[in-house]
Amino acid sequence: MSESELVKEYLPLLDPEEIKIRKNEYNKLVVTRNGDKYNNVKALRAFPFSAKEKYILLKKDKEQLDEDEKEELGIIEQLSALEEESRRILREELGKKYYIPQIKKVIDIIKRDRGTVWYVKTDKGSMSIEMTRRSETSFTSPNHLVLKDAEGNKYEVPDCRKLDEKSFKLIEREV
Repeated sequence: MSESELVKEYLPLLDPEEIKIRKNEYNKLVVTRNGDKYNNVKALRAFPFSAKEKYILLKKDKEQLDEDEKEELGIIEQLSALEEESRRILREELGKKYYIPQIKKVIDIIKRDRGTVWYVKTDKGSMSIEMTRRSETSFTSPNHLVLKDAEGNKYEVPDCRKLDEKSFKLIEREV
């Protein structure tokens, strides 16, 4: 089943022309849909690595729900279909929520008592990543590697084939 089929089967698609997204005085998302206003809305990517601009889930604040009301407002199929201000606000919000540095080069991977330390260069600068378990590395597609460090932070290598030879060999040895 494709991403599109999976999403459409479980959640309603929202008409982007009926949606306006703004921020309130507390910097929380406010969604207006056909005149109905929803405060403190959460935005989530259904597929955070493979579809960053597609299938954005909007969820209502649990504290404002009626007993039988669903938490999900629905899915925005394409972020680009929203009006400019809504799109800008949502991209900014998702950018904060899904801050994931991209590893551009692996300098070294050193074994320690409680795991390994990866010394890397990312699109955000040089970093050291403390890994406690090998199981915290996974391929989300054949060449797309995601790491989760000891503190729960995520890092990604969008395409391992594009790394230099030394970086590739270090990853191959470790993962």
